[in-house]
Amino acid sequence: DKSKVIRELLLRAVKEKLLELALEKYSKRQVSLERAAELAKLPLADFMVKAAERNIPINYSIDSLEKDFEEALKAK
Repeated sequence: DKSKVIRELLLRAVKEKLLELALEKYSKRQVSLERAAELAKLPLADFMVKAAERNIPINYSIDSLEKDFEEALKAK
């Protein structure tokens, strides 16, 4: 029905706006990659894909990669 369509459209618009704001803050280096993903309410990997699609460079150091691998191994 009409109200369902309107709710879905609003939800999509809110998600897109959150993503745009997060991408803007990340590209200006106002927030970290992880924080930007949180702001966009996306998993980190999905946020990284969205940033790449918009040609926003990923500021992800070797140290961060190693830390993430260690944490992933601990989670197993």
